[in-house]
Amino acid sequence: MSIKNLDGKYKVKTETNFISAFPADGDGVTEIKNGLTYRTDENGCTWESSFSILDDNKVLLESTVDPSNAPANIFIEDMAGNPTREIVVYKTTLDLTTVDGEITLSGTINHGSKTTKLTMSQI
Repeated sequence: MSIKNLDGKYKVKTETNFISAFPADGDGVTEIKNGLTYRTDENGCTWESSFSILDDNKVLLESTVDPSNAPANIFIEDMAGNPTREIVVYKTTLDLTTVDGEITLSGTINHGSKTTKLTMSQI
């Protein structure tokens, strides 16, 4: 497995165990190209992510969320669960599976008292 194998468009779906006044809205569609993604979500937050192949079944994800260009009433939560308009970096290891040639990346991100399940399905 190489980083080029990850290239393509993905549907991003998140589920969290915690209801928050400041939910991170990572859902949507993104494109991985050369191990990188860049997009702005519906709240105006910018998401930049990098992916590194650990082995044939594991991928390291480092995702940076920047709310500074979002409206003034939009916050994200830092790693301790506090609302902020500062950049926050989420890191996790994702499981990589392939079914009928389509890649799915899935795993959990722990931040503060929250756990977010992340699934990225190639489309």
